[in-house]
Amino acid sequence: MSGAQKLTYATNRPIGYDGLNDNERQVLALWDAYVPVNQIADRTKLSRGFIEQVVSEFSVTAHEPWKGDARQGSTALLAALRHHHPAHCGAAS
Repeated sequence: MSGAQKLTYATNRPIGYDGLNDNERQVLALWDAYVPVNQIADRTKLSRGFIEQVVSEFSVTAHEPWKGDARQGSTALLAALRHHHPAHCGAAS
């Protein structure tokens, strides 16, 4: 499937290859271009609540503190799995 192809699920909700719907993709493109929420609402005519929800759910910056915690947690989990199941936790399959 090419990147430009769209899938349609049973609900007939158009979904892009990235799993976002068109409104979510539009909001995130503007947000990534540093457009403030109130201006995104003005440009798209989407509700401020929807925009804030999309931004909070999908927008991640490299500087968010939880990313370091997640990386440490993943490293610790992998170490524990390798300790208990060495035959199953070798190279990525």
